[in-house]
Amino acid sequence: YKRQAVVSAPTKSQGEVHFLFRSSSTAGTVFSNQATVTMTENDDNTSKLGYSLSMSTDENFVVAGAPYTNSAGSDGSTRFNNAGLIKIYVWNPSRFAYGILSTLTPPSDLADQNFGWSHKICEPGVASVRTTATKYMFGGAPGFKDGGQADEGRVYMYLSLIHISEPT
Repeated sequence: YKRQAVVSAPTKSQGEVHFLFRSSSTAGTVFSNQATVTMTENDDNTSKLGYSLSMSTDENFVVAGAPYTNSAGSDGSTRFNNAGLIKIYVWNPSRFAYGILSTLTPPSDLADQNFGWSHKICEPGVASVRTTATKYMFGGAPGFKDGGQADEGRVYMYLSLIHISEPT
C-alpha cells in the first residue's frame, strides 16, 4: 500500500486522470506516471473528468467524477447538459494497471445536476481488502432540482464497487 496515487487535469480537453506508481512506499520514493485516461462520452470538451477523485483505502478502486458531462439520458440519445457522470476504475494485478470497471450516469434524466461533483468510497473497516464484499460509494449531485427549488441537491448511495447496484 501507499505506492499508488491518482491526480487529474480536469480542464484539459474532456479531462484527464493520471495513475501514478512508485516502487516502494518509503518516503521520498518518486512516483512515475503509469497511465493516463480520458473520456469520449461527451459531445463537447466540458466534461471535466477528474474534477473529483477518490481512492479506496486498499488502493484497488479509483473513482473520478465528470460533473459537466452532457450525459445521454435513459433513452440513449437525449443529451442532458451538465448532468454529469462517475467513472470507477479497478486495479488489475495481472496487468499491473487500472482499468475501467463501470461508468455511472445519473439515475434521473435532468440537466444541470452535476452528478459526480463529489463522491466517497467507504469500506466497512480498516482490514478491508479487494475481496471485501461490501463497499459503499456515495455520489453527489448538488445541482439536482426536482421539487422546483434551485440546487436542492441529492446524494446517491451505491452498494459494492465490485458489483454495482442501483442507488438506494
